[in-house]
Amino acid sequence: MQLTKLLGGEFLANNAYAGSHVSYAGHYSACLPRRIRSLATEDATPDIILVYAGINDVAHSIDLDKFQRDYREMLDSLKKFHPDAQICGYHRCGQGV
Repeated sequence: MQLTKLLGGEFLANNAYAGSHVSYAGHYSACLPRRIRSLATEDATPDIILVYAGINDVAHSIDLDKFQRDYREMLDSLKKFHPDAQICGYHRCGQGV
């Protein structure tokens, strides 16, 4: 957050939940629409969305096909609800994530 302030930005939301999954695995999934919508406030929408997700899916042996489907759904939902935001994953940054 220090860098955000230094660059004159505003931190809108930390949407991290311990133990959550990307996949619908009985936990608070990262692809749920209400979780994705909560990244914005009434007055502001995100310019950049940082995604660091999937570790809990791996740790709980979620099927790779299921994970890929749900990860793609999460990215599609992020783009749908926040079309102007740049989406950055821990592997790369850009609109084509």
